[in-house]
Amino acid sequence: ITKTFAAKPDEVWSLLYEFRSAIAHGGEPDFEKSLNALGSYEKALNFLICIVKALIRHSLREPELMRDLKAV
Repeated sequence: ITKTFAAKPDEVWSLLYEFRSAIAHGGEPDFEKSLNALGSYEKALNFLICIVKALIRHSLREPELMRDLKAV
C-alpha cells in the first residue's frame, strides 16, 4: 500500500472508505483536497478492483475463513 499511495496503510484505508462513501452517497470524490494522498480516481478504483479480486481468490482457497469472518 505504501508504494502505491502517499500515506500510511491505516490512512489509506480510511481514505478509501471516504472515497467509497462519496460514491455511494452520490457525492463527488475530492482528489484535490481530502483524497489527495490516493492520487486520482483511477488509481483508487484500480486499487479497489485489485483488492476485491484478491479477496475473491482468497475466499476460493479458504472458504472456511471467509465463513468465519462473515459470522463475526
